[in-house]
Amino acid sequence: MRGFYLLKRTYGRTLYLHPFLQKKEVAKWDSDEVVTTAVSSEITQSEKDDYLYELYKQIDHGVDSWIQELKYIPRLLNSAAAFLVIYFFLSFVIRDPIPVLDELLAATAGAAAFYLWTASKNRKSEIAMKKRMELKTQAEKANFIVNDALHELENTLLEYDEMPAITLADKVCGEEGGLTLLPWHGLNMEAADYIGILLEKNEQQKKILRRLPSVNTSKEITSMSAHLLHLAARKKIDLPLIALYLSINSAASEE
Repeated sequence: MRGFYLLKRTYGRTLYLHPFLQKKEVAKWDSDEVVTTAVSSEITQSEKDDYLYELYKQIDHGVDSWIQELKYIPRLLNSAAAFLVIYFFLSFVIRDPIPVLDELLAATAGAAAFYLWTASKNRKSEIAMKKRMELKTQAEKANFIVNDALHELENTLLEYDEMPAITLADKVCGEEGGLTLLPWHGLNMEAADYIGILLEKNEQQKKILRRLPSVNTSKEITSMSAHLLHLAARKKIDLPLIALYLSINSAASEE
């Protein structure tokens, strides 16, 4: 199992970095495996409760995804059967001027409704409930260990949070001396991977991460910096978190 990390943030919400950010990882988790979460310093009971709530949410999403994938073929076949039953029933029982069109529309709507109803039923099935209970029970036993290496990530993020947005936008684009390069080692590598997942949940941030490597000319840099500043001012992107992500990945490209 990959690492679990809790990254404290002075200006903004605490970052919960863990494998469950990817739904498919939930199904792979051995329910006998203890969750060990790295923190930079001792945390309060309230912080532990918030962290556990976050894990519970991700477990619910992951189990929903797992059970739907597990039952996909039966659900698809049953929906197809429902389509045929409705279509032939309407074709032979109810007569109308345009038989084919009406029957097709009704059968399609009926099959779609049956598909969604079955999906909802699967999420509440005994096997899904059992899986949730096993994983949440194990998550509740989570251990917390202090790892000083997280201080560097938290301090760098704090530096970017306190930096004027106009300066940070330039640094992200390679101006003003560029960003601070962080060591490329196991913990930072995993943290960057998780942060990348969080960033790409936002379509604007996803586009920016794709475009930045191709920003090279002075004109492109000026344009991108202005674009970043505009989006950050409107709170459409988390510019400090983008900067932290790039600080780790840029170090990797230097090696």
